[in-house]
Amino acid sequence: MPATIKNLTPRPLYVSLNTGSTLRLSPRGASSGIDEVQVKGNAHIEKLLSQRMISVEYGEKTTDEAKEKEEDDSRPRTRKKT
Repeated sequence: MPATIKNLTPRPLYVSLNTGSTLRLSPRGASSGIDEVQVKGNAHIEKLLSQRMISVEYGEKTTDEAKEKEEDDSRPRTRKKT
């Protein structure tokens, strides 16, 4: 499942991921599409979570069919005049 990390502070943050790469989060910004493997068991992320500097949300993977359905649902419905 992809994860979304949100910066809850008014300053930029640098978050180290499990693969060794670093993620820069803008003030009050968010980064989405991060693999769960990058976040789970990460001491740096756990520390930032305990300090309430970031929040992590996990979402479901969306397929092309699910995206199409969401687009169809967002279109306004009109009735035919008879």
